[in-house]
Amino acid sequence: MASGIDRGTGGNSTPSTSLACTPGSNFGSGLAVLVIGYENTGTLGADPYSSIADSAGNTWTPRQNALYDPGASGAGTVCRIFTSAQNIATLTTGTTVTVTSSVAARWAYAFIQVPNGTYVTGGAGSGSGGTPTVTTGSISAFNLVIGGSAAEAANGSYTGDSDTTNGSWSTAQTIGYGTGNSSQAVCAQYKRVTAAGAQTYNPTQSGDSICAWIEVSGASAFTATSDDSVSSISDSPARTASAVRTGSDALASLAEAVSHALVLGRSTSDTLASLSEAVARSASTTRTTDDAISSISDAVARGATEITRSTADAISSLSEAVARGAAAFTRDIPDELASLSEQAVRAAIDLARTSSDALDLLSETAERSSASFTRSIDDAIASLAEAVGAIKESGGPNEYPVTAEDALATLSEAASRAAAVFTRREWRPTD
Repeated sequence: MASGIDRGTGGNSTPSTSLACTPGSNFGSGLAVLVIGYENTGTLGADPYSSIADSAGNTWTPRQNALYDPGASGAGTVCRIFTSAQNIATLTTGTTVTVTSSVAARWAYAFIQVPNGTYVTGGAGSGSGGTPTVTTGSISAFNLVIGGSAAEAANGSYTGDSDTTNGSWSTAQTIGYGTGNSSQAVCAQYKRVTAAGAQTYNPTQSGDSICAWIEVSGASAFTATSDDSVSSISDSPARTASAVRTGSDALASLAEAVSHALVLGRSTSDTLASLSEAVARSASTTRTTDDAISSISDAVARGATEITRSTADAISSLSEAVARGAAAFTRDIPDELASLSEQAVRAAIDLARTSSDALDLLSETAERSSASFTRSIDDAIASLAEAVGAIKESGGPNEYPVTAEDALATLSEAASRAAAVFTRREWRPTD
């Protein structure tokens, strides 16, 4: 859907081979349209147009040139419609669009802006000595039709078209210079059509005149009074992007908390603190998303009354996308927490199982060592007892230099030393 914005008129009453056209107000982005009328001062009444350029370096394209030539130079008029996508810079009141001709002529012009507009097609009428008219081809629903008319006439001689077939024409931008046959006037209007079909453009004019038209498509939803709303809506996606970044930060914190939970050396309280921080950052994401939605809602509320179907659909899709994103993120948080809880429980079970296995192994080893040690001591004592018995049966001191009692004492001391070594106690000789 397209809409237009009037950007001022101008011209000159003294014939010249160039005209400096300056907007009456600053353009925004979109299609710039210049409707210009001038005298047919070429040879035998031909169109004297030569060139068009602006001081910003934008490219201008001639779209329609309608010539009414009664058969003599300067006796008729030419209506031309130019467009520019403002590919270098938007037009301002300081920008000059210069149109030149091969022969001096009087000029009159009108500017129109179509936000986000794109040229589709156009056509020209045949001209007449009065009652100018032109019928368009079929204009697509919600597109803009721009009608222009030029006349050999003075200022104030035009009355704009006012029919309401599938929409209403805008208030006419009209201006004229000079008097009588030495004059030139222009009239420009636009209509946003509500249904597909042909349109007739026929402003009221009694002088030699001719009409032309172009069709423009676009997605503009606002008039010149809605700049603040456009700015606010443009800012809303940036705030939504900020919410996405905040959500990513929150997920990164959750991932970090998972890593903490899997490190056995870290305390449970530290892990819970990390989880709490991550959840808090997730809550911040919800607040940021709410701000973005609030901004979009506020922008729509402050929008112009001529909001289009395309923008309404775009806002609906954006709101739905934000809602889906918030729902998906909300589902992700419980899933992450459940996963963390499950992993923590598994880690605790593994730790308990490992500790239990270690204790069982230590206990078994201790029992084995104790039994082995006991057997060793018993064997040693049995050997000592056997040795003592052998000594006592040996027959006395004639065969051994010591008595059996001395030998027994020596053996007992040796046994005490061995026991002290096993039990890690300090050994002291007996008296």
